[in-house]
Amino acid sequence: TDSVMTDIFLHLINGSQTANLWAFRISGPNGSATGPPITPVIDQWNHIAVSMDSTHWNVTSGTWTGLLNYISHFEVRAEYVNGDEYVRLDNIALTFSPVIVPVMTPVSSGFEQGSYEGWTFENSGGISLPTTGGNPGRYVRIADGTGLTQAIAPPKYLGDWRQLDEKAAIMFDIKVSNFSGDFLKSDFIIKITGPGGEATMPMDSSVIAAFNQWHTLSFLIAENKWTLTSGNWNSLISDIRELRLMVEYISGSEIVWFDNFRISDSQPVADFSAEPLYIFAGEELEVQFSDLSLNAPDSWTWKFGDGGSSTDESPVYSYSSAGLYDVELEVSNHFGSDILLKKEYIEIAGISDSILFEDDFNDNESHPAWRFRNGTWVEQNETMVQNSNYFGSGYINGCYALAGSPLWKNYRLMVDFKSSDNDKIGVVFNYRDANNFYMFTWQQEGTHRAIKRFVDGVQSDLAVDTLGYITNQWYNLSLSAVDGRILVIVDSIQLFSIIDTTFISGRAGLYCHGNQSSFWDNFKVENLDFISSIFPDLNPVSAKTYTLDQNYPNPFNPSTVISWQLAVGSHVNLTIFNILGKKVATLVSEKQPAGNHHVEWDASGLASGVYFYKIQAGLFTQTKKLILIK
Repeated sequence: TDSVMTDIFLHLINGSQTANLWAFRISGPNGSATGPPITPVIDQWNHIAVSMDSTHWNVTSGTWTGLLNYISHFEVRAEYVNGDEYVRLDNIALTFSPVIVPVMTPVSSGFEQGSYEGWTFENSGGISLPTTGGNPGRYVRIADGTGLTQAIAPPKYLGDWRQLDEKAAIMFDIKVSNFSGDFLKSDFIIKITGPGGEATMPMDSSVIAAFNQWHTLSFLIAENKWTLTSGNWNSLISDIRELRLMVEYISGSEIVWFDNFRISDSQPVADFSAEPLYIFAGEELEVQFSDLSLNAPDSWTWKFGDGGSSTDESPVYSYSSAGLYDVELEVSNHFGSDILLKKEYIEIAGISDSILFEDDFNDNESHPAWRFRNGTWVEQNETMVQNSNYFGSGYINGCYALAGSPLWKNYRLMVDFKSSDNDKIGVVFNYRDANNFYMFTWQQEGTHRAIKRFVDGVQSDLAVDTLGYITNQWYNLSLSAVDGRILVIVDSIQLFSIIDTTFISGRAGLYCHGNQSSFWDNFKVENLDFISSIFPDLNPVSAKTYTLDQNYPNPFNPSTVISWQLAVGSHVNLTIFNILGKKVATLVSEKQPAGNHHVEWDASGLASGVYFYKIQAGLFTQTKKLILIK
């Protein structure tokens, strides 16, 4: 009872007409067949119709029954002359005896077989099927065209939707990239049509969540969620003949990534991630939680393990106390809910332990405590490696791997290091920010080794020598910073011992500059406030005798630091005299406890010359000379 048909207009320009040619051919995986031969009349419209009856067709391969199970190509001939001609085709049609098939969940298009699975696209600037980058695997890449680009669903999504009403949702994954222009709020994002009417799902700003990242959109099949533009809902969903998606979201240009279209009634599957997973107390970092749940949840309940909670999709949260925290996420949609609990997922490290942080780099995976800046950092062969040749102007513009908190103070940093290059390698300590910190740096080229201080990005050398390292030789570094006293020891040999109180707390980390082969191992930071036996000259608690240290630096301009030690608690007077014996400043006049003390003297208002500083503490008196040079 069904037929294929077309109207043909043939005009002969030159040559001769070829008679008895088929007008229609059908083919598929199971065979092929051609329609009966025809000879169109020239210069008039010819109506050609062929019944879908096997007696009217010539089966050229396979079987008629097998062919009808899957017809993938329907061809209409437009060549009837051995020479030149033009042919006009119109009213190509297939009549059918309608059978409306119920659409059942799940039905989906994942594009993983390397085809468009029957989807067609209007007004695109080109479509393709990249093999990677989808969500996951293959996806459809839709380039911007001149009109509004739309995607038209294949027949498996069409038919009777009444069993889907309020029981399923349309879901698909999109990502919008390479865009310029403003968000384009079109009349619809989905449109369904049929003999019973038309309905649209309005476009809204939820699409913005897909800009530069994959995002799942979900739309419940329910009358109160759609805008009915004609007919009535029950008649419409009883026979859906077309489903269109708007896949253009920017007023300018864009590329739309399209994947995993489905009609589904699946409840969500909870999943999430967080960054960072490890924070030191005082680091003042917020944790960004990201929902990774499947099947498009529409509500979220987070529990962060410290009594805090959120109902945002991907919340930001700050922890106030040290500890290990469980994180729980419950997600829900119209079809159900799911809960995921990750035990001891977030760690907030305190600063009250003797070991503040240590990493032997043995797992070949960077510990989440590290914060990298510049360069290429990777753990390999049980070491931390920086293998780029990154450098900028000055020592400060190098590569950094940082750990710790601005609250860290009075600590000892220990690490092994070597370089296969000849440029700068070392550590940073009491690191406040990118422009304020101390650095120990060493280089073979230029034979330079130093403690440097950076204040608002301006470098000062606090201690320097001219010994270069040996390439490919491991060195063991121990660096202590206690109340402004800095001690550097390499391979058990003291290199530098200075006093500088500019920064008395801050992070610690690794450093290199222009060095494409830098290696570190056995990184460890100890809190010296919790260790009873440390380097004697750095002991912040007690002193065996009374001493007055030489000021540092000396000569100086305009400020210097003076340090002293008290065997027992005493009233201390510390005064400055000029070369004529006239007192020019009183730096200390108070009772002080036993232990180490220091004070910084700013001589900005005085002239260059020789001065003397004198301490009186109980029966102890001592005087030393200092030199101001401007």
